[in-house]
Amino acid sequence: MQFLRPFYRYFEFSGRSGRAEFWQYMALLVGLGAVVWVLDFNALMQSVAMGVPHISGLTILFNIATIIPTTAVIFRRLHDRGFSGWTFGAVYIALIPIFIVLIVALAGMKDNSGETSLGPLLIAMFLSLLIYEIYIIVQLASAGDDFDNFYGAPDNALFEPFKGFQQDRPVSRALDPTTNGDREAGTEATAGQMDDIVLKIERLANLHSLGHLTDDEFTTQKGRLLASVN
Repeated sequence: MQFLRPFYRYFEFSGRSGRAEFWQYMALLVGLGAVVWVLDFNALMQSVAMGVPHISGLTILFNIATIIPTTAVIFRRLHDRGFSGWTFGAVYIALIPIFIVLIVALAGMKDNSGETSLGPLLIAMFLSLLIYEIYIIVQLASAGDDFDNFYGAPDNALFEPFKGFQQDRPVSRALDPTTNGDREAGTEATAGQMDDIVLKIERLANLHSLGHLTDDEFTTQKGRLLASVN
């Protein structure tokens, strides 16, 4: 459930995020975006048929709701690569001069009957931004540092949002064959006894893996140990 982590880390621009969290979230975002687009397009068609103006309210709300967690997870993914999050923030900053030049160019086209000298500059700016975005995508798709970097330790934590609702059980109790059934009087083993048996079984498994015990010998010895707690 890595795709839900960016929503739990909504305003978290620090730390690191692995590739699983990032790409699963992006896949979810694309899927939700497609649903929103279909619903908005259907509303647009109904507005056209009724002859009333249409405002893409659903799309606007979707973009507002996801822009922060999307930017945050991109920052953390770049941190995982050892880059500053502002490596991506530069994309937002670059849009400002492009927007200004575009407005000036459109104003010039009106004054000069459709001609403007800023066309080549706009094309160069858009191409530069495209190349830079491809570079960012390559970094987002690359494996992160497998060591502690300036932004923290590798993010290998499993995401378990409902872990708090689960009851933790010690190993000795989980291996107790009477845990899942009705306990009979006088057959309940103490935690210390179970831990000792678990340790012995681990030793038997180690001897078995080294070839000192055959499959039948390992099975027999393990059965005796387990039978001793019944």
